[in-house]
Amino acid sequence: MPPFDEFTRPPLNSNTKHVLDFISLDIQLEKTLDLISELDNKMSVLPRVNPDGSSDCPFAGELFYAKERAAQELADHLKVLQHTEAMITGELDRCQQNWEILAGDAGVLQTEAARRQYDNAETIQAHQWRQVQEYLQKFRNAILEAQRWLAKAEEKKYPGELTPPAPPSPPMDITISAPNSLPGEPPPFSSSSFQAELEDLISFGPMSEDPEDS
Repeated sequence: MPPFDEFTRPPLNSNTKHVLDFISLDIQLEKTLDLISELDNKMSVLPRVNPDGSSDCPFAGELFYAKERAAQELADHLKVLQHTEAMITGELDRCQQNWEILAGDAGVLQTEAARRQYDNAETIQAHQWRQVQEYLQKFRNAILEAQRWLAKAEEKKYPGELTPPAPPSPPMDITISAPNSLPGEPPPFSSSSFQAELEDLISFGPMSEDPEDS
């Protein structure tokens, strides 16, 4: 067995850089709350429907279809949460293993400088472990909450076949052209028409000041 070298065998993951992106984890947790709130809103307006699919509400099918869409979005996000939970669990195991390596190596260190280096690395690793453990618990709670709401949505199923609602009609393009002039007002000035009238006047020759001279 090679001799232990306290400088060529540094502890694993002794820096503060994480494999996990905690900002991304927070975004996933916030999206979970948003999707649950959206599903809750859709379920709260569902009308009573008879076993044959009839209802006093003329658009009951559309409301149930919207609920199913919200439930599907939450179900898709649940898969993302479960995948991320597995990543966090792996990160937690890695932190735990490194922590154990640090503790084992600390017993055979020979110099004060190496002991200080390992003490600092062990402190950092302990902080990382606690942080990852906290997020793991948050994601497990989010997964349980998503599963609970999906189970509630499953209890409120439409008895018939749901079809997507018809898309809304495109808005009519109504263009109203402004009139050239208001009633009782002269037409707008046009330089081309003015030039034509001026040429017509010139074609008659010079105008006399005294009508008797003409």
